[in-house]
Amino acid sequence: MAAASFKPMFMDELFGDIMGMSSNSKSPLSLRATGAFSITGLTVFERRVEITDISEVSGVVDDMVDKSYQEFITMLERLSYECDNFIKIAESQNDVHYDMELGKILFSIKNNDYKGACNIAQKAIISGRKGHFANEGKYIYERVVEYCIKKM
Repeated sequence: MAAASFKPMFMDELFGDIMGMSSNSKSPLSLRATGAFSITGLTVFERRVEITDISEVSGVVDDMVDKSYQEFITMLERLSYECDNFIKIAESQNDVHYDMELGKILFSIKNNDYKGACNIAQKAIISGRKGHFANEGKYIYERVVEYCIKKM
């Protein structure tokens, strides 16, 4: 299986600030991209291939690299090189691995819409969702509310 994902890098830095883990933004890109405590990117390429003969590996890998590269180029074109289109694209992708709520929160905060981000987080909390991440006994949506209140 091969998979590739895409996300604006500001999301990791902002996530680290909210979670009280700003040092994470200094981590290597490989860890920030797929680490256990990082924001999941939007899947732009995913393929499963069964290889029955070792001689097929090189060709399959080359093909997957080419296809994933083309998917990234297509994504960049759709973004028009402005990351604010990212959420619109994410909504249209219907990626089950992408946390749309958290993505909307982070983009709202990026755009200084602290009230909007706080509202999304509060609605999630009221409905029983706290988010997938916790640090020092508080979940991400609880931390978002605190972060936004401080910023407002």
